[in-house]
Amino acid sequence: TLDSELSIAWTLEVDSQSGPPGRGRGRGGRDEEQLTLRAYDFDGARLMSFSLDQDWASELSALKVEPGFGGRIWLQGSDAVHVFDVDSGERASDYPVGAKIKDITLDSESTSLYVATADALHLIDRDGQAHAIAQPDLAADESLSYLAWDQDSETLWLASNQRILFLQQEQVYQTFQPPGVGSLRGIAPDGEGGIWLARPAWLTRYSADGAELTSLQPFAGYPGAGGTRGLTSDGRDKTVWPHSRRHVRQFDGAGVAGYEAAITSMSGEMLTSVLFTDRVPPEIEIASPAEGSYHNDPSVPVQIDWYDIGTGVDEDTLHLELNALTWEPECNFDLDGAECLPSDALEDGEYTLSATVEDYSGNESEVASVSLMIDTVSPSVMIESPADGEISNDARHRISIAWTDTGSGVDSDTVEWQRNDSPWPVDCSGDAEGADCTPGADLPDGEHTLAVRV
Repeated sequence: TLDSELSIAWTLEVDSQSGPPGRGRGRGGRDEEQLTLRAYDFDGARLMSFSLDQDWASELSALKVEPGFGGRIWLQGSDAVHVFDVDSGERASDYPVGAKIKDITLDSESTSLYVATADALHLIDRDGQAHAIAQPDLAADESLSYLAWDQDSETLWLASNQRILFLQQEQVYQTFQPPGVGSLRGIAPDGEGGIWLARPAWLTRYSADGAELTSLQPFAGYPGAGGTRGLTSDGRDKTVWPHSRRHVRQFDGAGVAGYEAAITSMSGEMLTSVLFTDRVPPEIEIASPAEGSYHNDPSVPVQIDWYDIGTGVDEDTLHLELNALTWEPECNFDLDGAECLPSDALEDGEYTLSATVEDYSGNESEVASVSLMIDTVSPSVMIESPADGEISNDARHRISIAWTDTGSGVDSDTVEWQRNDSPWPVDCSGDAEGADCTPGADLPDGEHTLAVRV
């Protein structure tokens, strides 16, 4: 991120240092990792460097800087905001939010921090006090994703997975619904009352009423760039700075390119030029079907949820396997996951479904897996006793039924009886092969037709 007052770039970097056997992420002298906060001038000279305590720094994903050399830096954690004091070189304070943080942005004049969780806005002043703030009226399936503060107009821009909004003078206004809003990689004010929106391939500038002003592909023709991962803007000259995996570029409001640099890989460290280094893999979960579940639908829907505190999940890297073989269902994506349906109906049988995904930094999640069974064949059931047409003098004649099933087996708790086409209360005790049942009340004299289903 940029200190706009001093033209300093602050970075979060991961340093790799050779460690003794048994230390670090591996054994036998494999490298340790140290998260470091550094400041550079625009000539690339390193001005300051601070090693951060891994006990609290490992979750960090973004930073905002109060203007002025030797000020304070706000650091975004997973569910708390941390303040680092540059003068002392130490962490000064922590402010828990109580929910997963989506984004932060700083009002540099009042040094107040806006924090977005999925369903709410939070405002924290320089002393760590929380203040009430107008809230956007979000739909049930809508969640906030990005924030950006425009110092010139004192406007807070908000991006959700459905639309762009802004907050001005304690009132939230809906502006527009741009295409691809669910795949944003960042937003930044243009310094002229509008907003830049970054998608993986496109960078587009809009006016406040949603008119498209500029659109470009900032990293087209850059081998290995990997698309836009984030951006920041500089209100002094009204430029925007998008960055990819390997490059950072600068554009003015008309889309004319200015500063350009490749991200440098040096011995012992990886430098992300503008925003942050992401070495934390995303989390992934198969929300449905549930583990060990049975289904009579051969096109059972699959819901996959994911979360990433860094560059965000690259939906194109979702990899699914069914019984250890690559599976390619039809999927619809949003910021928080995917809903998939089989392209072809599944055959009856047992399955193990597994899923992995990567973020835009190439960090791969752990494998999520569930077992399930598809069973579309109904069980067979028969009444063994009493026999058809039998005459009995027992008003609570013991009833015996037997069943078979070629798939998931019979659920004995689903036994339903009818007597003379009406529901009939019967107490049953079942096992894998059948059940013994007793009427809940005496049967009256006369003929009775009994029916059972499972």
